[in-house]
Amino acid sequence: MESQYTHWDKVVKKVTHFDLDFSDKSIQTNFNKLMNHEIPSLDQFITICQMATRYLSEYQNVVDVDIQPHDKLVIVGDIHGCFESLIRMFFGTYKTEQYGLKEFPYQSVGFPSKKTIDVRKYELCQVARDEQEQPKQEFLITLDQDIQTDNTPVQLEKFTQLGGGCRESSDEKDFRFQKQIVNQQLIKLLETDKLLSLEENSKQRTIFLFNGDMIDKGGSSYQVLFWLLYLCLCGREIYLNRGNHEQDDVSLQFINNSPIVYELKRKFPDCDLNYIKPILSDLFASLPIATKFQKILTVHAGTPDTREEYYLKDLLQENRFKQKNFFWDPTGRETFWHSFVWNYNRNGSTALFMVRNDLDIVVCGHSPRCTHNKRIFIKDVYKNNNEYATGWALQNQMYNQKDVQPYDKNHKYFIEIFSSPTNNSEIFVGVLIADEHGVLPVDDNQWQYVKIGNYDEF
Repeated sequence: MESQYTHWDKVVKKVTHFDLDFSDKSIQTNFNKLMNHEIPSLDQFITICQMATRYLSEYQNVVDVDIQPHDKLVIVGDIHGCFESLIRMFFGTYKTEQYGLKEFPYQSVGFPSKKTIDVRKYELCQVARDEQEQPKQEFLITLDQDIQTDNTPVQLEKFTQLGGGCRESSDEKDFRFQKQIVNQQLIKLLETDKLLSLEENSKQRTIFLFNGDMIDKGGSSYQVLFWLLYLCLCGREIYLNRGNHEQDDVSLQFINNSPIVYELKRKFPDCDLNYIKPILSDLFASLPIATKFQKILTVHAGTPDTREEYYLKDLLQENRFKQKNFFWDPTGRETFWHSFVWNYNRNGSTALFMVRNDLDIVVCGHSPRCTHNKRIFIKDVYKNNNEYATGWALQNQMYNQKDVQPYDKNHKYFIEIFSSPTNNSEIFVGVLIADEHGVLPVDDNQWQYVKIGNYDEF
């Protein structure tokens, strides 16, 4: 079970209190704690998971991200519970004495910027204002943190409802507070965060996309999940796709054997797995399936392996919250839904899907490639009577940019990026810079594949 744990994973962790007020200062303080082998309590972890479930549930199945001039987009492949990968991409170089790691001079790719306007937080702020006008009503909360109002600490627990579309817990009546006190603090917190975001509007934004499989295999899934969800709640430019490991049958079904469950028992021997499992299950189901950046689509696994006319707009109609399990069907009969998180399709049907959906590039992870891998599809000039004939053929595939081929707008490109040392090779992230018109390069020769280490350095 611990065969893929890194040296950093095996260092004994200390449970300490983390500030969950989502301020800039807390972001830095909390990340420093994580780097110094301190971890949040299980209660705080659960609180962040529950809050993030509601937050992520507001996204559509396919998230279309607006790109502004000179934006930097960082595409991160499978992390697989390796928190050290996050340290490397955020900081690049670090010292052995401070973090218990070797010193490697790798390039930092930056840190997620604040969102210019976080629509979800703005809506929550408006809800709080509306509630202020009705002081006799009570407001249900789920924040597990101390909020200061008039210098009086108020302990908020088990957030059950904050805005529309949130589910109420069965024990909601045990956690009712006067809404006026809470809303005053919410307005202060949310408006302050929005103003801070607007202050960075003139700077280059750094946007991170984590392309699924954030957990399992490595020994720090707990920290990885906590930190990425926390950044989402802080209103940072970070987007998460769902991978095949973010589902019950892979990570939760075999209660004593799945890596993240084993890790939880290792860190918290007395934890109640029957209580934690449904919380993680709801979280996994809330994760979006794909994220689109102009004509670049990022999905964890692949696209439908058939000639049927599948469109991204069809995926918008699916109810992902009911999809707790979707094992890959090796017979090739997987559904449209399953394809994006399980399919290993790497043939011409991917190019056909791109044509129908006006895409130039599909970026995936899923397959533990030794390096980043690129496949180029061209129009098939030969007649093919095969059942799955698509009109597209694989022209070439390249590893680690060792073979550079000029970009051709008539071709379709499929790129795999894997960002965990569990691939037993080099680890990369992809970096794209938008031009002065806010257009991302579809020629991947203009991308940077930033190396964050070799597997034997972890």
